[in-house]
Amino acid sequence: MMSFAAIMVLVACQSDQASCVQEPVVVISYVDSKACRADLDHEIRKAERLAALIYGDCIPVDPYLLAGRVAIRQEMSAEKLAALMPQKASPAKGLAMALVAAPLSVPMPLERYERR
Repeated sequence: MMSFAAIMVLVACQSDQASCVQEPVVVISYVDSKACRADLDHEIRKAERLAALIYGDCIPVDPYLLAGRVAIRQEMSAEKLAALMPQKASPAKGLAMALVAAPLSVPMPLERYERR
């Protein structure tokens, strides 16, 4: 079995799901995919303070790409995120925000990358 390191990537999107920010709001490196998956829900909840809708996944990478590097942890500031989010005026915005207030379950397709 080949072991993989993992990179967690979280992306913020508009509540109407029409557009997402081009840059990830959080990028974190992990020594393996299991540690990344264990931390994913916690990091999504933290990122939800920045935007109502956060998508995230753990992407397996070759561990040699991270060898010898300091752990990666980059977080976008709330100010930068606000500047990058498209501003749309909509009378239904309040309703849309209420509909996405419940946490979404994001499927984790990591299993398709793991070799057994």
